Amino acid sequence: MFRHRNTASVFTAELQAILLCLENIITQNSSSAPQIFLIISGSLASISAISRPDSLHLLVNRIHILLISLNTISSKVIFLWVPGHCDIPGNEAVVKAAKHATHLPRISPRLFPTHTDLSSFIHSSITKKWHQLRTDKKSSHNNLAIIKPIPIPWSFSNPKSCRLDKIVTRLRIGHTRLTHSHFIFQLFPLTCNFCNTDNPLTIAHLFSCPYLAATRKAHQVPNNPVQALANDPSQLNNTFSFL
Repeated sequence: MFRHRNTASVFTAELQAILLCLENIITQNSSSAPQIFLIISGSLASISAISRPDSLHLLVNRIHILLISLNTISSKVIFLWVPGHCDIPGNEAVVKAAKHATHLPRISPRLFPTHTDLSSFIHSSITKKWHQLRTDKKSSHNNLAIIKPIPIPWSFSNPKSCRLDKIVTRLRIGHTRLTHSHFIFQLFPLTCNFCNTDNPLTIAHLFSCPYLAATRKAHQVPNNPVQALANDPSQLNNTFSFL
């Protein structure tokens, strides 16, 4: 029983198990007489990959080499797919053994990760770290993180106008010419013309300024920038009209 690396996918683990079965057949079979071996697997994807002779997968290629070696001594290997979770006693016992192997303290050095598994693991780790940074206390000043808490692609896009896409993106991150041009021209930041305060003008203030409440209501724009700039095409059109 072996424990695979945590970076390994189910597909890689199934192929590795089939490869180990073939290696055991070759090393432990001392008889020169032709024999027939049956390998039962719960992974239809693995069996389908093995059935393709033009596969470029490293493990599949190694399996093909062992199958050719067995074929030279007139031995035959038959693959049988058995779907999981069908109350088959032997299959359920294998599932329990596989779960038990995940708790083994030592990972077998023979089980090397594939390029695809490593790429997927690196991408997942970077995404997870990105999520953590966005939910960090420092992200409280991140306007985009407030409007879009989870960094996943939004379905809405305006292919008719790239300009509108740029505008809504700048509104969401809070960086516009109205609010940040003073950094470029080395001037004092703009303030609200209606409110008697010295606070710098922000995008959030445009949706909360009491003197603009009637205008926002006329355009059906909420007083919350999170709702006004959300992934809603009709709401964004109202926000564009308001601005």
